[in-house]
Amino acid sequence: MRSGSIWTGLPCVGSLVGGALLMLRLTPAGAAPVVATSGAAPGYVDDALCGDCHGSKQVAYQSVGMSQAFAAQRPERDVEDFAQPPFFHAASGQHLSVQRERARLVFRRWRESAEGTRLDLLEQDVDFVLGSGHHARTYLYRTPGGELYQLPLAWYAQERRFAMAPGFDRRDHEGVTRRVRRECLFCHSAYPDAPTGSDTRFAPQRFPAQLPDGLGCQRCHGPGQAHVRVARGRVPDLVGIRVARMATSPYGFLRGSAVVMAADVASLPSTGIHPVVCGDAHLGNFGFYASPEGELVIDLNDFDEAHPGGWEWDLRRLTASIWVAGRHNGASEQQCEAATLACVAAYRTAMARLARLPLLARSYNRFDVESVRRSTSERSLSREIQRAARRARARTSDRALPRYTAEHEGRRRIVEEPPLITHLSVAEEESIAAGLDDYLATLAPHWRRVLGGYAIDDMVHKVVGVGSVGLRAYVVLLEGSSPKDVVFLQLKQARRSVFGPYVHGDLAWHEHQGRRVVEYQQALQTVSDPLLGWTTVEDRQYYVRQFRNMKGTVPIDALDAAALSAYGALVGQLLAKGHARTSGASLIAGYAGSSDRLDVALARFAKAYADQTERDHARLVAAVTRGELPCAEPPPGSGSAFRPGG
Repeated sequence: MRSGSIWTGLPCVGSLVGGALLMLRLTPAGAAPVVATSGAAPGYVDDALCGDCHGSKQVAYQSVGMSQAFAAQRPERDVEDFAQPPFFHAASGQHLSVQRERARLVFRRWRESAEGTRLDLLEQDVDFVLGSGHHARTYLYRTPGGELYQLPLAWYAQERRFAMAPGFDRRDHEGVTRRVRRECLFCHSAYPDAPTGSDTRFAPQRFPAQLPDGLGCQRCHGPGQAHVRVARGRVPDLVGIRVARMATSPYGFLRGSAVVMAADVASLPSTGIHPVVCGDAHLGNFGFYASPEGELVIDLNDFDEAHPGGWEWDLRRLTASIWVAGRHNGASEQQCEAATLACVAAYRTAMARLARLPLLARSYNRFDVESVRRSTSERSLSREIQRAARRARARTSDRALPRYTAEHEGRRRIVEEPPLITHLSVAEEESIAAGLDDYLATLAPHWRRVLGGYAIDDMVHKVVGVGSVGLRAYVVLLEGSSPKDVVFLQLKQARRSVFGPYVHGDLAWHEHQGRRVVEYQQALQTVSDPLLGWTTVEDRQYYVRQFRNMKGTVPIDALDAAALSAYGALVGQLLAKGHARTSGASLIAGYAGSSDRLDVALARFAKAYADQTERDHARLVAAVTRGELPCAEPPPGSGSAFRPGG
């Protein structure tokens, strides 16, 4: 689907595998995995799924000859005139015909005696038709062993007649023994790599009983499995908002395309050391939040894609985001490189220090905002941290009341801001209320008792983030002992991590994706929201957290070059802390070493990936301009790629 590749990176050192494999099962939970039609190569999906988002284009394409270049025979695809008399091939003295007999399409070949009696009759059912029928089509049959053979008769649409297929118009033609090989289907089938029984030169190739029709969308656009996995299940009316946020800038595109980068980095050389990773560790996914004691801390704060995986996958995404953000802020290439080098050097140094600590001691290492601000020598960053922390401390449930709610008929209601904030139907509200009852059981006993004293006042669907736009996300207002004693909870739909297929394939899934998010968040963060839990609503899996618990971020677009380097070093340390808490700290530290070779390699990668991101973003904008993608006008207050609303 994309041109260009990013192979700048690290050598492979074997397959040292660490990390936890929590809650795995061998059958998918929730939505079924996206799979292709029978006979498709890995990574392809049923072309019908493309119509979910590109319906009119897919319908129009069905009338194009390429889409009908190959198909299993069926009456509705017939274009032949079967009323014509059998074709007589004078060179071989054979009579040949293809006839429709209800569901069967039957080829027959025979000779005739002087009296007109049929001799040497051969009858063979046709299994596949090759050719759209706009110009010509010929017929194939499949043996019980899976081999494909071409039959000697063809239909020529321009002349409206049957005649010998190309290469058969001679006395000694092969009859019904001409084998069809994968090279033939390469130009006529949707998936060029349809599996066969053997690739040995002289061995017969065996094909599955079902093969996909024609040249489908993915024949030119590439395998669509990852694309469909991300798009499937989103609210269609919100897709335009997601596209709009991704189109704002290359950084916006990077934020919303975790699935693209996952495919890119998972295909690169890897050390095989697998701690629990964030999975989406870009620069904007570090920020402030309140500890259970009410202290403001800074750490990783997005875990929708968290999963055991390559530590370098996180580091690649982080360094690429630093370079893309630096360019957006007007930094020079040298300044972007300096910020990237600072990040990796800080990660490497912190990992070496943490690897020397006892396992338990690593779990207590945390960064509170005040100590971080005081230890930051770069004054502009210190000022930004101070300002951002002040804003974060004001982001609490009680202070959110006047911002998000209003009195209506004696009841406090969340104010709608369509399409970003909308109320639900009564049935949806009842389903979510039942889901919250189940959620309580996932909390620690103390917090279960505390939250059990609150009652639901109102709930809405609220669009959040960039990559998450289109997935279900709800905000629920709870009231406790008084109208001012309120808690906002957020339910956010959880789906399989974008890294899941590259670690476990399609056989092993986490039993509950909301639980995966919660447990890996608790593994990566030193302290976490005490109200983190999970639930299921109408077969969709969610994680639940506080919506307003002093969350905040340093505004990336406000950082000058010096501040970007200092902040890059800070988040590099935070990422190392998260990885070291889970698995493989000594192995990672040993691999990274004490020289700057890792720093330089990842800086080289970050620059190359920033270039690729800009090319991808340009293609997205061009597709929007041509009207090929829905793109909503950003509603007031919806934010930007650096500070999306929510």
